Amino acid sequence: MRLCDASTRLLLLRVPREFYGMVRSAITLMTSVGSNNRPAVASVISVNGSARTAKLATIAQVRRSYREHLKANPLNEKELKKTCKAIEDALSAIQNID
Repeated sequence: MRLCDASTRLLLLRVPREFYGMVRSAITLMTSVGSNNRPAVASVISVNGSARTAKLATIAQVRRSYREHLKANPLNEKELKKTCKAIEDALSAIQNID
């Protein structure tokens, strides 16, 4: 696991090429997470061949999800600053992945 961020609801995994189909299937069949079995729906956003392209796909997804969130939920100035800070933190965490 390269990144797990609850605020963006993203998990970035690194898996050997020969096992990606098995992991993708397992993710699709997942219905809950954690020791308390919280209900969850997981989907595969992207499958990439290198860490660089995985980072780019993850960054694009973070931007897309925050754009959709802001469009659906207009924010006041204080909430907007908090959301912008969360976006910056998430993007920074993604860019610092080796």
